[in-house]
Amino acid sequence: MTNSIGTFAADKSFAGGTPNTGNGAIAGTANGAMYQSERAGGSFGYALPVSNGKYTVVLHFAETYWTAAGQRVFDVAAEGTKVLTRYDIVKKVGPLTATSESFAVTVSDNVLNLDFSALFSAGGVDQAKVSAIEVLPGTACPGTAAPTVAGPLAYCTGATAPALSASVTVAAGATLVLYNAATGGTALAANFAPPTTAVGSITYYAAQVAGGCESARVAIVVNVTNGPAVPSVTSPLAYCLGTPAALLSTSVTLATGATLRLYASATSTEALADFRPATTTIGSTTYYAAQLLNGCESGRAPIAVNVTDGPAAPVTVSSVGYCIGDQAALLSKGVTLAPGATLRLYAAATGGAILADFIPTTTAAGTTTYYATQVVGTCESARTALTVAVSSGPATPGVVSPLTYCQGAAAGLLSASVALAPGSAIRVYAAASGGTALADFSPSTTALGSTTYYVAQVTGSCESGRAPIMVTVVEGTARPVVATPVAYCVGTASALLSASVTLADGAALRLYASATSTVALSDFRPSTTTIGSTTYYAAQLLNGCESGRAPIAVNVTDGPAAPVVRSPVAYCIGTQSALLSANVTLADGATLRLYASATSTAALADFAPSTTSIGSTTYYAAQLLNGCESGRASIVVNVTNGPAVPAVVGSLTYCQGTAAALLSSGVTLIDGATLRLYASATSTEALADFRPATTTIGSTTYYAAQLLNGCESGRAPIVVNVMSELKAPALVPPPGINPTSIAAWGDSFTEANYSLYPQLLAQLTGGTVYKGGIGGQTSVQIKDRLVAAPEMYKWPVIIWAGRNDSNAPAQVKASIATMVATIGHNNYLIISICNGAGEGIGTYGYGLVKPLNDDLAAIYGNHYLDVRAFLVDHYDPTQPQDVADHAADVPPTSLRQDFLHPNRAGSTLIANYIYANLNQLMAANYCQSATARPLSSGVALATGASLRVYSSPTATTATPDFVPSTATSGNTTYYVSQAMSGCESPRTPLTVSVVNCSGDVATRVANSQKALAQPAPAAQPQFEVYPNPFADVANVDFALATTQSYTLELYDAKGMLIQHIAAGTAEAGTKYHYQVSGRDLAEGIYLVRLVAGKNSKIFKLTMAR
Repeated sequence: MTNSIGTFAADKSFAGGTPNTGNGAIAGTANGAMYQSERAGGSFGYALPVSNGKYTVVLHFAETYWTAAGQRVFDVAAEGTKVLTRYDIVKKVGPLTATSESFAVTVSDNVLNLDFSALFSAGGVDQAKVSAIEVLPGTACPGTAAPTVAGPLAYCTGATAPALSASVTVAAGATLVLYNAATGGTALAANFAPPTTAVGSITYYAAQVAGGCESARVAIVVNVTNGPAVPSVTSPLAYCLGTPAALLSTSVTLATGATLRLYASATSTEALADFRPATTTIGSTTYYAAQLLNGCESGRAPIAVNVTDGPAAPVTVSSVGYCIGDQAALLSKGVTLAPGATLRLYAAATGGAILADFIPTTTAAGTTTYYATQVVGTCESARTALTVAVSSGPATPGVVSPLTYCQGAAAGLLSASVALAPGSAIRVYAAASGGTALADFSPSTTALGSTTYYVAQVTGSCESGRAPIMVTVVEGTARPVVATPVAYCVGTASALLSASVTLADGAALRLYASATSTVALSDFRPSTTTIGSTTYYAAQLLNGCESGRAPIAVNVTDGPAAPVVRSPVAYCIGTQSALLSANVTLADGATLRLYASATSTAALADFAPSTTSIGSTTYYAAQLLNGCESGRASIVVNVTNGPAVPAVVGSLTYCQGTAAALLSSGVTLIDGATLRLYASATSTEALADFRPATTTIGSTTYYAAQLLNGCESGRAPIVVNVMSELKAPALVPPPGINPTSIAAWGDSFTEANYSLYPQLLAQLTGGTVYKGGIGGQTSVQIKDRLVAAPEMYKWPVIIWAGRNDSNAPAQVKASIATMVATIGHNNYLIISICNGAGEGIGTYGYGLVKPLNDDLAAIYGNHYLDVRAFLVDHYDPTQPQDVADHAADVPPTSLRQDFLHPNRAGSTLIANYIYANLNQLMAANYCQSATARPLSSGVALATGASLRVYSSPTATTATPDFVPSTATSGNTTYYVSQAMSGCESPRTPLTVSVVNCSGDVATRVANSQKALAQPAPAAQPQFEVYPNPFADVANVDFALATTQSYTLELYDAKGMLIQHIAAGTAEAGTKYHYQVSGRDLAEGIYLVRLVAGKNSKIFKLTMAR
């Protein structure tokens, strides 16, 4: 592949790893295709053949799979020295973005070794990877001269700089290489141009490559400086047509040391010499000024030059009018000038001397014309006429006086009593002379007496003399008192309307048909022939003054509306009814009338309806108001039987402590009925709906009735049962094996801390655990004691033997095999042998214990429990000695009481770990194709409980009890619970183990490994788990450098063993492949642990659906 960086060969000289290719777009590079391919793996390396010497290695990376920091972390070593530690591509540049790392190396064996690894123990995550590798000469080659450079290079900020290569001269046939560092680093693009966005100085370096040899680097200094600001200008410049203009430079202020540049436009490139703008033509022209300082030119400032032929004539008031003797204003008050203009006054339209501003005389009537111009700069406008007119005033207006009003009456406007000359306006005053003119108004009539006002008329600006108008207010009268409204039933005789009016002494009545009508009516009787409301108006006349009018409403009705009634009225048979009037609402002042039918004429006295018989009776109610009786409203009285007893759920069952439903949820009412709850069959106090308590085990009976139409039914009992919480079901061995006892055989590890682990295990299981540990005994002595105890042959057995004769592995394996054969069943566990302080990796003791444990794991498979590895992984990372123990693969000091034996914390941890894996001891064991028993045969259920079976700890769908298949060998773990009366217990794991009973276990394991094995390309250690994270199946590949035994196991994040994946002996250079199924795994973190010889390796694996 050839790109802007150079020419890259195909991937070669590698060991391990897998090539991958993607198609995602890569940011931060023009060479995206190079970063879309990669080699990745848990650990892999390159052995590149090169000559001895110093080199610069450039590694190219891009994260094409993960999107967040921390999802891929790895190390890189060159020539055995780590150059990248916990390298995280996303953390550095983000996903789908190119990046590179450079470092110097020295090769002395003609091979450049590069190693990539993502070991979990070293903080690695997922897999290491690399996209491309460059190997460049590390130092200059002797005899290759450096190129010639020009410099320093100077640019103004924002200017476009040429390619840096333009300032470098290389030898004939040589190739230019540019850098941004004096040593190391990655070469810049051949067409690189320095940026000019920021002020400052940057040094780049140039070298030349000739004949494969790169020269020393020579510096190129690039200086970027600011340009000057735009110059300050005076704009616009105004000239009168034909007047001489000043040099354009006089309107520009430059910075110290700057040079002026003038331009004809904002974008023209040719500068103008300083000049005087032409004024021969009217118009506006814009020029542009810039300043040049230190070789940088500023932006341009516009200068507008305006040439005019003088200002327009000023605006004047065409005629200014005065009356004889008025005080006139300055003549300039009648002229409006342009901003900045100066006034000139003349006595003639042309010629003549300029007059100073003055006040015209008003002593005689007449008209005089003056002329005004305005001067702007040196330009004077044309003249505009301004006429001053002096005239005489109008005659006094004619008036009507005096004006008389009754007190409180509405007066007319004063102007209504004045006759003005055509074109004149009225002015009203409160005095005969002086004072301020009043707006036209209506005189007040609130107070008795006389007031004189004065009026004048104004024609033009001249006002006449004033004429008096006297306004006299005489006493009036108040409105008459009236009775309203006046109500009549339709068709009845009405009284005279005057009967509803009270007048003042001596006053006369005036009646009107409306509030504004002018025709008075004679006294009359209002008509009652039609239903409705009519309003009349009454006033009184006294001393010539008529009062205001008072309204009298005459209402003619056909009687009140029917009364409001409550109907139907329901009673249970035999109950006491209320008076019928209690169901009627009357209008204010109305009287009740009751009737037996809709048409009967005899009214009934108020009464309580009879409830002796079931049935329905209708009565009628009316109301009498103001002698008028309303229509009748019906009242239905229903007498009924009570409702039936409600339907109830006979009993409600809850687990102790669970939330109960409302008691009403167990009752079904008929439509319209209301629930009543009682604590007993005879209690009289009803209870509010409630949730029964479930805190106490037992049964409680409540009672429910329903209320309908005021009638309550009989009571139905509801029994609430509270049951105790169910425990997770206990596993039991198959028929013939003691279901309540376990025999724990062993040496001082079983006896440690007064046999603490067997005691705790008994407490956890709720059964009996035989404490068969005696310190110092060999596997042979333990075997002899077991053989001599036939009464415990049919107990589930835990065998922890071999520590005291671990130097005789054949003897240990033979003793354990004899014990297993003696008990004659498959419910047993073989516990791993522990190493102690000073017996870490590489020691003699470790070399005894580790292979022996590997053999036991291979022989006994699911019957083997690796307590030693569990203790090793539970070290305290805050204690240095524990950390050292963990590194040496030794159980930690914090869990030991001496160099070897567990302390109380260690024994407690052991008991809990064995209990957590009790399903291995109590597993249902079958030979392949044998007839299996139902799963329930391996579970102890509470009386009356049913079994529920799940495929995983978190599965939501249960299946009933079933017989597991034995067609295929392997281990299957189910999760079982017990349910009773709606209560379900927690789940217990139950393992079904199916084995091929036709051959030796170890032989079968070895054969199965060989069947899966594939030749590896090289005899070197490999360990890969992929994909990570996984959803369905994770692949596990490994190869060992030497032939040795191995075990492969899966643990959860807490260190609990989940699955024995494989065990056996691996041949050197052979690749082994296994799979981990995610079908029965919950989402989360898991650990895949490979133990090979004296070494172990852990891979962190994420399960995500």
